[in-house]
Formats: sequence, C-alpha cells, structure tokens
Amino acid sequence: MGAFDLCVAKPLQIATPPSSLRRIRRALLCTRQNNGMPRRPSHDDEVVIAVRVKPGASRTRVGGRHDGPHGSAVVLAVQERAVDGRATEAARRALAEALGVSKADVSLRSGAAARDKLFTVHHPPSDVDERVGRLMRDDPS
Repeated sequence: MGAFDLCVAKPLQIATPPSSLRRIRRALLCTRQNNGMPRRPSHDDEVVIAVRVKPGASRTRVGGRHDGPHGSAVVLAVQERAVDGRATEAARRALAEALGVSKADVSLRSGAAARDKLFTVHHPPSDVDERVGRLMRDDPS
C-alpha cells in the first residue's frame, strides 16, 4: 500500500436537495428583478425580503434603503453584536415587528453570516408591498 492510497478524494455531496436550490435561485432572481421589493415566489403565502443588517447600533431601528447584492434592501440596525447569530435573530424579530406579523412567520432564507440577508415571510399581510416600500422610504435617524 503506497502513501498516496490513503488520500482518496470523495465526491462532493450537497446537503440541500436540488429543488431547494432552484427555489433559492428563483427567489434571488425575483428580488433582483424587482429592485429589492418583495416578490411572491411560487407559493402565494410567502414573500422574500432583502435586508441589510447593521449590528451594534445604539438602538434597534428599521428603515432606510441599501443597494446590495440582492437589489434594494430594507436597513435594520440592531443592538446585538454579530456573534453566534444574535444579530440575525434580532433582525428577524425587528422585521416581524415592523411588518406586523408573528416572529414565527419570518425565517432566514440566506445570509446567516453576512450583513445582506434574505428573509422569507410566511402568510404575509395583503399590503406587504406597501409596508416594505414605506420602510425603505423611512429614514431611521
């Protein structure tokens, strides 16, 4: 047995099924095409919202617009630091409160370790487009 026999490369296995990857790509594309405004994916009871998180703020504020990799995004300034997902969780709670939905209806779609995130809102209110537009126009300062 040679020294190189131990270095056998295994094929890369993706933990996420391909159908989930297609949904994520579709959501990203829909968000980019609509300038960051929420787009309804294939399910009518979900909306994807692009968010820019600013951790370590003096107080939690929701409002403002940031042009990021997912198009225009709502700016969320949260008090928690970006350690162990605390800022992401605070952003999820702040977004739910700002949209007037329960915290359980807002989930992270992508961007766990990034400032630019995509959140999915399950069972959004009928005027979610107007609410997000209002948040993007509001200046939190």
